[in-house]
Amino acid sequence: MILKTHNGFTLIELLVVVAIIGVLAAVGVVSFSGFTESAKINAAKAHHSNAVKFIRLNISNCAIIGVLAAVGVVSFSGFTESAKINAAKAHHSNAVKFLRLNISNCAINGKTNLKYKANDNTSYLVNCSRSAIPNTDTLSGYIMNHLINDGAKNPYNTSQFAHTGEIYDVGQTWFGVSGNMSGITDFTIITRIDNNSSNNLTTKFKDER
Repeated sequence: MILKTHNGFTLIELLVVVAIIGVLAAVGVVSFSGFTESAKINAAKAHHSNAVKFIRLNISNCAIIGVLAAVGVVSFSGFTESAKINAAKAHHSNAVKFLRLNISNCAINGKTNLKYKANDNTSYLVNCSRSAIPNTDTLSGYIMNHLINDGAKNPYNTSQFAHTGEIYDVGQTWFGVSGNMSGITDFTIITRIDNNSSNNLTTKFKDER
């Protein structure tokens, strides 16, 4: 007599399988739930960090371009005054850095890119070697024109440019030299940050071309 073999699962085996699947599913849900909670926390932290960075960036912008004063936040007079002073200092610092960079270009390469023509926003490659431009005051005027053409404004009076080579008001940065004779090669940059001339920012350095 030949016995037939059955390859199916018994009821007990099926119940065991269902129980195992249930346990695994429960563990998976808990793990996934924990993961999403962690993701939510990280997202909240990222939002906080981005908000702080955004606020700091815009406060810096306000300090540099004098927006707070322009929109009439006069009740915070101490803060707007501070913003104007910081903007004037920033214009001075940027002017010094820009001048030093271009003098280095002239010394190393004999050329630099400048918007050197008055009322012309086009950048030109300028031959600025000592032989091409022997007088320091001429080169200083070219760089001043570049900064004026960039459009920076006096934080105390936005109808004025931040940079000038003439009589300068509070908030403006003046460009000049100690003279225009051969051998006199000192650049001078002065910024009036308030009505007290003893508080002027003054930077002098040699024309090292």
